[in-house]
Amino acid sequence: MRTEASLDRLFGTAGVARKLSQDWTALARGTYLDAPCDGQVDALSRFGMAYRQTDDNHWNALGRYEQHYQKSDAAASRLMSHLVAAHANWRPVRPWILSGQLAGRWVRDEHAGLLSRTNTQLAASRVLWEFAPGWDAGGSVRGLFSRDFAARQLGLGAEIGHTLMKNLRVAGGYNAFGFRDTGMTGVDHTDSGAYLRLGFKFDESLFGVDASPAPAVYGKEGVSR
Repeated sequence: MRTEASLDRLFGTAGVARKLSQDWTALARGTYLDAPCDGQVDALSRFGMAYRQTDDNHWNALGRYEQHYQKSDAAASRLMSHLVAAHANWRPVRPWILSGQLAGRWVRDEHAGLLSRTNTQLAASRVLWEFAPGWDAGGSVRGLFSRDFAARQLGLGAEIGHTLMKNLRVAGGYNAFGFRDTGMTGVDHTDSGAYLRLGFKFDESLFGVDASPAPAVYGKEGVSR
């Protein structure tokens, strides 16, 4: 809570992750901002399912639904948006990783008595090749479509990366052309020009928590855990 002479603000956030099985995890997160004196509300809810093929490590995927609501009495505006997105990675053989993304967003916007509806779709794919120990190169192609696919923006880029240490990767790339829509693309670099990417992969073991399943016990009656 933040209190000022002219405006008070209330903010809250909560999230939960529930491991359903060895490969599946359910995710939920929400944020809420309220400024009662000004009639402002900003609420965001996200629900998702994550899949990670822990035994073979060929597939992993993430699907999510996101609802965003904004209201301002002072500006006489209300906005409601719905986003559905799916990401998937496939490693057919060790040196190659193929990635794909599909997303759609639908927005209803009221402002000063005027109502508008928009829809946007995103399709993207990426290939990554580990050509030497600790080194990889990749390329990506993307398309952002709007007004029922009547308008489109395309993106094309390439990058080269290096694994500095286990699970820590740095990469530099360049997009020959592209677009910018953070609501659809998240933290991906999609606008034209050069970029630098730093990625760190970790799980609960980083915090000293061992979530690995119990080892199999082989006995005369069969296998148990």
